[in-house]
Amino acid sequence: MYPQVIAYLLLSVIQFVTQIYYGVSAFGILKHVLFAAFWTFIIYYLCSQDWNILAWIIVFGPIVFTLLILLIFGGAIFAAIMYGDPNEIPTPMPTPMSTRPWTTKPLFTTPYPSTTRPA
Repeated sequence: MYPQVIAYLLLSVIQFVTQIYYGVSAFGILKHVLFAAFWTFIIYYLCSQDWNILAWIIVFGPIVFTLLILLIFGGAIFAAIMYGDPNEIPTPMPTPMSTRPWTTKPLFTTPYPSTTRPA
């Protein structure tokens, strides 16, 4: 058994247990099992043909790519929260409705007539 296949099967089992814990449907579990079997066969075939580096890339490539994306976007979000966006145009605070001279209508009006009955 090749180490790439063992690593992929270990990661698939961890994902399988996580899916069961979070209550994924039976179709989702079946889909995961078929997907894992397919990629296990592909990785095993690549290792048997001495394409070991490509097999390692298939095993750990998605994990590394996901971590890079999280670091890039996480860093951008952190910087925006901490330092603000330097390109943001400041907008003035809105004024209360009563100080706007062009209208005297109330802020909220009801389209229905009064529901009180005459005495």
